[in-house]
Amino acid sequence: MKERISKLILLLILPLVPFTGISNALLYDTESSMNNSFSAASLDITLLDAGGDEISGLLFDKNKLKGDEELIQKIKVSNSGTLDFYYHPEFELKNGNLNVCEGISLKASKEGSEVYEGSLKDFNLATMSAQITNSTDEWEFALTHENSDESLQGEICEFNIAFLAYQNIDNTGFSDKEKVASKVGFAYEPVLTAYHNSSSYKFIFTLSNLSNFTGFDYSLIYDTDTITDFASGSASLSGETSKVTEIDLGTESGGVFTPQINPHNFNLNINLIDIDGDALTLSKQL
Repeated sequence: MKERISKLILLLILPLVPFTGISNALLYDTESSMNNSFSAASLDITLLDAGGDEISGLLFDKNKLKGDEELIQKIKVSNSGTLDFYYHPEFELKNGNLNVCEGISLKASKEGSEVYEGSLKDFNLATMSAQITNSTDEWEFALTHENSDESLQGEICEFNIAFLAYQNIDNTGFSDKEKVASKVGFAYEPVLTAYHNSSSYKFIFTLSNLSNFTGFDYSLIYDTDTITDFASGSASLSGETSKVTEIDLGTESGGVFTPQINPHNFNLNINLIDIDGDALTLSKQL
């Protein structure tokens, strides 16, 4: 009887004794909640070309911009993130001659309204930073120059147009910066003058500022009272800074020169080759 009581007491005590060495890894609880979602705000500015594709390569790529040329390109600033932002564009020098950058004139327009006209080097609209107008803003940039410094001809300006974007107008919060590169330089530009010397029956033209050219060919078409006539020729250059060319307006036979009657409506075209092997065309009408 005493033994049975002892066993009963033992059975009652055993569940209260901890079992050392046995893991409690199977003791767990799971709580779940439905319909929860998490998202992160983002500020992302993307630069697109006029066709709406992300810009790759150079925006402007013109090693020899002439004084009578204008380069025009468009950039679309797209909001690719979830945050509105304030932004502005500005010039960044990459490489090359800063004097060329200063000599290039820039006109910048946003959504059809001109917002800047001046030197490319000084382009910085930080003081005009404005919130993005739409999901996409369109900018137009036009480059010209009036360089008269011969020492800058053939020189290059390599630069970025950078767009800096900030969450807040005081340039705080999230930010992003995107930029597009360009390369623009000044052309070698000879000077052409021409006139008709009626007393000597000659058409005379002069090319100057030729130190960066190796040669040229020309063609002259003109009218007379009876026919349309034509003359052509070529010349090599080796360091000359100027060259005068005289064209006889008439025919020679047996040592006798017969001038044309009333030559007029002169159309002169000249093709020059520069020291880089590139061609340049000049023309003049009198």
